[in-house]
Amino acid sequence: MLLPSELQIVLGGRDKARPVNVSQLNVGSLVYCVAYSPDGRRIVTGSMDHAIRIWDSQIGIPLTEPLKGHTDAVSSVAYSPDGTHIISGSGDGTVRIWDSQTGIPLRESLKGHMGPVISIAYSPDGACIISGSWDMTVRIWDSQTGQPVREPLQGPAAEITSVAYSPDGEYIICGSEDTRIWMWDSQTGRQIRIFRGHTSSVLSVAYSPDGKKIISGSKDKTIRIWDPATGSLTCDLLQGHTNWVKFVVYSPNGESIVSGSTDPLRVWDPQTGNPIESSLSQHLELVLCVAYSPDGTSIILGTYNGEVHICDAQTGMPKGRPLCYVSVGTPA
Repeated sequence: MLLPSELQIVLGGRDKARPVNVSQLNVGSLVYCVAYSPDGRRIVTGSMDHAIRIWDSQIGIPLTEPLKGHTDAVSSVAYSPDGTHIISGSGDGTVRIWDSQTGIPLRESLKGHMGPVISIAYSPDGACIISGSWDMTVRIWDSQTGQPVREPLQGPAAEITSVAYSPDGEYIICGSEDTRIWMWDSQTGRQIRIFRGHTSSVLSVAYSPDGKKIISGSKDKTIRIWDPATGSLTCDLLQGHTNWVKFVVYSPNGESIVSGSTDPLRVWDPQTGNPIESSLSQHLELVLCVAYSPDGTSIILGTYNGEVHICDAQTGMPKGRPLCYVSVGTPA
């Protein structure tokens, strides 16, 4: 979840935000979002200093100068399915599209949201981009032209916190501050289903790789696993975090779920809902975002102190030194 604009440090969420001056932070630039390229050879990160960075995933060196253009924190990044483009969403309310090899922006920013863009995603075929915002809308964009495909998706009466496509591209889901998960037909924009059960804001949603389950993390400190066809839960609540669940991520093979809060990371068995022992839980830094490599062997962690760690997905142990330590300086 984004910590935008006046650089608010929201370890719980916007309603408990505390404005912080960057010059007072004796840490690196907070890493809010991370993603692997489809071939696993590159990593893209977005951070509080308004910049996007592209890294070689094997040797941990930057491949381009920081990508600059956003005027607020970068809250979400993603690669196109073919790996040629990177998209980014920001607290400045815009979505940008970049050439993944050169870091050059491909066109003017995609504008239309009236609030911070919190979450973005490509459709599986790469034809469309979705973006969710604190303006309570989900927008669909043509990835080639940058133009809106239709009017914003309607439903939630509160801020959007997370968006995702189903693996087959037929459905779009979002999590909202209204405690619910919303589902639409991606082609028509017709509302399909509302998932009810969380008792507080839903901060993160994701599909399982086979599309047969949806996971959600919430301010109510729980993780829920849903059947997308019925809206019912598939197992008991996943409980153990002591604070808001800020993100949930499926492994590429669908056999584990990683979740994050202000307490240590947790790994779960999605079939039983039981915790899985992992050294990932031993990371002492506050982890703000995670992503699996496409082959599922590695996982990257973006942290509060500006470091990006690559860990073995099975053991949770670090693979070498962190990618970077980004000093706080003048925002891009």
